[in-house]
Amino acid sequence: MMLVIGIDVSKHTLDVYDSAQKKHLSFTNTLDGMQTLISSYTEYKNIKVIMESTGIYQRLAHTILETAGYQVHIVNPLKTRNFAKSAGFLAKTDKIDARMLCMFGQKFDLQVTPSRSKDHKQLESLMGYRNALQKEIQRHKNHLEYQHCSEFVCKLMDERMNQLKIDIKALDQKIKEIIMESDDLRTIFEILTSVPGIGSQAAALLLCELPELGHINRKQIAAICGVAPFTCQSGLFRGRSMIHGGRKILRNGLFMPILTARSHNPVIKRFYEHLKAQGKPTKVALIACMRKLLGVLNYLVKTKQSWKPNT
Repeated sequence: MMLVIGIDVSKHTLDVYDSAQKKHLSFTNTLDGMQTLISSYTEYKNIKVIMESTGIYQRLAHTILETAGYQVHIVNPLKTRNFAKSAGFLAKTDKIDARMLCMFGQKFDLQVTPSRSKDHKQLESLMGYRNALQKEIQRHKNHLEYQHCSEFVCKLMDERMNQLKIDIKALDQKIKEIIMESDDLRTIFEILTSVPGIGSQAAALLLCELPELGHINRKQIAAICGVAPFTCQSGLFRGRSMIHGGRKILRNGLFMPILTARSHNPVIKRFYEHLKAQGKPTKVALIACMRKLLGVLNYLVKTKQSWKPNT
């Protein structure tokens, strides 16, 4: 019999609720705390753990519990929140969330989430810091543009931005080194960069933020990236299809590549021109092109093929 455990993860604590004892337990979010958690369930052979994606806080638990032989499922917080509302969980506390996650795991057949390799974790760390530096540069640019800064402040901010750009170049070099030294990452990277429109930065972003690439179907990939259209219909009402949710960092990061692909990728160029000829707004056409490009990338990675003009 499968034991289902819901774990609400915070910075310092793991709040746990399981399907057998139906009671709440609490452990520290440390190596010792997780060993205590594991020792509490030694009598069970098949254990399924449900946790929400919380950025960095669930990573240690994911690795330790997977090593202990547990089936670990990392789920989208938006999905679990919608499930909680439908199940009548109006209040939100750590204990309630743990119980709700347990129920979510009992109700749905979920895909196991493998923990990332050491190289992938390094890449994730570097890409995360790179993104933070880019945001800092943009903040300084906005400040210079919209605030009346003294000459001294402007000089300091220019110096800071120059240093940030130097740091980003160093990060880019290290990111490329890690990718090239890993057989798995290098293979996918070379496939991705063979596609017109996908440069080194976009490929690194996809490696870091979309590990599902090549492992699931194109519709699932589109939904994960937030470029899948959702129909709005009720009775005689027919609303516009809209996109929402998904990984915003991917959608934003693929905007410039899709502009490049629109001009230099023959498949995307033809598709874009076809959509525009049908009267589609530019933004709608670009999102559709992004969806198509992701489908192409997913197929190439899945079949381990590089880009060919007739792909």
